[in-house]
Amino acid sequence: MDTSTPVRTGQRVRPELPATRVVALVVSDLAVAGAPERAAATLHGARFEVEAGTVTVLTPARAGRTVVLCLTGQLARSGGTVETGDGPSRRDVATTSWQLAVTHDPDPAGPAPDTTAADLLAGAGRGAARAAARLGLTPVLQQPVAGLDPAERTLLGVALALADGPDVVALEHPAARLDADDLGRVLDAVRDLVDVDGRTVLLVEDLDRLPAAVHPLVDAVVELGPFLGAP
Repeated sequence: MDTSTPVRTGQRVRPELPATRVVALVVSDLAVAGAPERAAATLHGARFEVEAGTVTVLTPARAGRTVVLCLTGQLARSGGTVETGDGPSRRDVATTSWQLAVTHDPDPAGPAPDTTAADLLAGAGRGAARAAARLGLTPVLQQPVAGLDPAERTLLGVALALADGPDVVALEHPAARLDADDLGRVLDAVRDLVDVDGRTVLLVEDLDRLPAAVHPLVDAVVELGPFLGAP
């Protein structure tokens, strides 16, 4: 199997993507020094593409985290290119307004024990509130964050990450905090944003942590194992 390109794991019929904010990620010969304190591995010569409007798994998780930290500017590239766009419009992400947002589950305690999901969303702006509605969180918005179940907190984190309309959203290690049923709930809700809005989602996870039941919700897998370590 050619590991330099994503492996499609499920056939899905998607609507035509919106005309705006459609992105593609093209990575060529990426080299990044790892950071053990950040659970990030060293990559050398990584090559892959992420199709716009998909849920794409970056695996193994440590290598995927390296990519995410690089894309968010927390780890520097020592080589290679990372571009976005198609054809003549393709540009290095460093020269564009391209943005990746990483989801983080809100602290259940919050700034105050009675902080509700609506309180957090109000502080993040209208984009987050709209995303929360699309993710099915409307019935729980008035509940304290501490009272939300793990799937709802994860989806709230996704909504908050979408506040500023990033081009790509990354979910890191969701299987570490969600059981199979909750992970299915989260990915099923996220698919609406992917299929209808043309969002692009990166899922950083070890493949053996993803239950078989959620495989149809994933479009592609980028296997980064061959690019781990120095040449």
